[in-house]
Amino acid sequence: MLLLSAGCLVRSVHPWLSDESRAAEPSLAGIWRDDNAKTTAVFTGEAGSYTIEATDRQQESSTLTASLHRIGDTLLLQISPSEPEGFNAFALLPAHILYKVRLENNTLSLYPVDLESFEARAAEAGLSLLAESSRDNGYVLTGSPEDVQAFLIRQVDAPGFFASTPHYSLTRQPPEAEPVPAAPSPH
Repeated sequence: MLLLSAGCLVRSVHPWLSDESRAAEPSLAGIWRDDNAKTTAVFTGEAGSYTIEATDRQQESSTLTASLHRIGDTLLLQISPSEPEGFNAFALLPAHILYKVRLENNTLSLYPVDLESFEARAAEAGLSLLAESSRDNGYVLTGSPEDVQAFLIRQVDAPGFFASTPHYSLTRQPPEAEPVPAAPSPH
């Protein structure tokens, strides 16, 4: 799925943040489009909990769950796959992606964790990574939820922890127009 697999990202087996830091942002709900990535994301929900219906450039759709969090002045969006069904529930390893959020007027910019500096930061903090993790394949944190959250809280305002350019730069789209009923025939 586009928001989870587009490019190499830092993922965590456990959520990055607990429910205590959830933040409500009513303006996040709606239809957003990134024309460069040819991606559309429809956010529904409230009180910091969202469902995202996302469509990528191949017109493939996915349903994701997301939660919005606030650490100090920083807004963070934690995205994960929705509940897998059938065989996928046993075969897929869920992953949580974290983005720093910049929400200004009608623009939603999502900044991923910076791949260049992440491995050194994780090693310095003693965080466990999946053995196959790398800058080329992305990193997968396997540390406990408490360790991952403590690490993030220490790093969230550190220069360079998040990439300097957004992974997605989405623009708010007008709500889809309701179909207008046809006028009755004058017979």
